[in-house]
Amino acid sequence: MSWPHSSYVPTKEKRIGVLGARVQGVDALANLSRTDLEEKADSDQRRQATGISERELAELLQSGDPARIKAAFPRMTADMRRVAEAVVAEGNER
Repeated sequence: MSWPHSSYVPTKEKRIGVLGARVQGVDALANLSRTDLEEKADSDQRRQATGISERELAELLQSGDPARIKAAFPRMTADMRRVAEAVVAEGNER
C-alpha cells in the first residue's frame, strides 16, 4: 500500500512507516512561531483548507442539518464543498 506522502519499509519483523518531508507530526510544533501557534489554536479563524472555521465545521457536523450545511456551501472551499455535498446527498438517501 502506498500513500502520497509516506511509504512503508518492510522488515522481517514488522513494517515501519516512513513519513515524507511534507508530513509532519507534533514535533513540527517546536518549529512554529508564536503567531503561527496562536493562529492555529484559534478555532474561530477561517481555515484555508475548508474555507470555514473549525468551530463552524464542528457545529455543522454535530447538527447534521442539511439546510445548515447547504447554507455554508458558499463559504467553503471547492474541496470542502464536494465533501459536504456528498454528506448531504448520502443523508437524503437514508
